[in-house]
Amino acid sequence: VGGKLLRQRVHTHDGVELAVVVGGDLDAHRTALCIPGALGTAETDFAPQLAGGLGAGVRVVAFDPRGYGASRPPERTFPVPPDAHESFYHIDARDALAVADAVCGPSSRFSVLGWSDGANVACVLAGGDARARVESLVIWGGNAYVTDEDMANWEAVRDVRTAWSERMRSSLGAVYGGDDGLQALNGRFTDAM
Repeated sequence: VGGKLLRQRVHTHDGVELAVVVGGDLDAHRTALCIPGALGTAETDFAPQLAGGLGAGVRVVAFDPRGYGASRPPERTFPVPPDAHESFYHIDARDALAVADAVCGPSSRFSVLGWSDGANVACVLAGGDARARVESLVIWGGNAYVTDEDMANWEAVRDVRTAWSERMRSSLGAVYGGDDGLQALNGRFTDAM
């Protein structure tokens, strides 16, 4: 189990090209669709699972959400109502379903694992049009609502150069072209929250 990773591109309903990584037990009939957190990618957030960490019998499908990692362009935006028709969580949920359709088939059933913002997206996906297709839902690090304390915490880590650990900065900085690219993306995310 694990070792070999398949990389492919999936087009969304509106033509955005998403980077997808498939790992685990590639021949398995059970699929775990993994949704990364804010600024995360398939491989920064789910490398152990892609390497076979979910065990035999589970194919792992992870993707870089639009505007993150290898799913750029486009530049990541964070629309939220009332300024936008739908939130970025809903857009990401629709994109996650497009990934599942392309990799597993349009009537396939799958489990969903969501980390951080990916947990929020996973809840939108499992509670929406795909609910009959979601076999199980595993989420961690997400939030159902945003408090003043949450806002203060996001503001406290706005500056990636001074507030982020070296490990976090180096892993995500490598994806986004160093501290400047990471800072710009984190600033847009923090502004949206």
